[in-house]
This record gives sequence, C-alpha cells and structure tokens, in this order.
Amino acid sequence: MRIVLLVAIAAVLAPAALAAPPPHVRLAAAGVVGTGFHARERVTLTVRAGAEHWTKAVVTNAAGAFTARVAVTVASGGCQGVSVLAVGARGERAAWKAPPRPCGNPIAP
Repeated sequence: MRIVLLVAIAAVLAPAALAAPPPHVRLAAAGVVGTGFHARERVTLTVRAGAEHWTKAVVTNAAGAFTARVAVTVASGGCQGVSVLAVGARGERAAWKAPPRPCGNPIAP
C-alpha cells in the first residue's frame, strides 16, 4: 500500500519539477536577450523608447533563447524609459522595463 501511495505522489510531483522556467527578456549590451521560449519558436520583439518603437521577429535556437540587435537611437532612450516586450508564437510573453533617467539641469538647493 505504501509503495502505491509513493508512486502516486511521485507521479503528481514529477511534472511540476520538470516544468520549464517562464520566458525572460532583457536589454543588454549585445541587444535584446531572451530565454525560456520553446525551441525554434518565432518571437516578436517590440522595443519602445519615448515616441520611437522598433519591432522585429526572431527565431529562437534549440535551447529556446535568442539575441537580437537593437537600433541605437531606440536603445539609448534618452530621458525616456525603455521597455521590451517579447511574445512567442504560442502566446508566452516576457517583458522588461527601465525607468526614465533624470533629464535637464538639476535643481540647485
């Protein structure tokens, strides 16, 4: 009876332990870096910085990861915040956002 119970518990817990981490995306020096998508999946990237935006479709590698170059003017963001959205063909979503940097002259005391 104990063996049956242990096998039943293992059958329930095993899929949860093997579940892949959720997709993740970030803006790095190399461009937009994403992980956790399905292998060879088409992912649509949208990068926004102020009024500018940049969209590109990429295909992940066998590990479900990608790196995509970003246009310099959009990536810099200036005084605006920068946001990145990656949406996989199967509906998985990953987002990253950097807050706006302070702009203009600092207020003197």
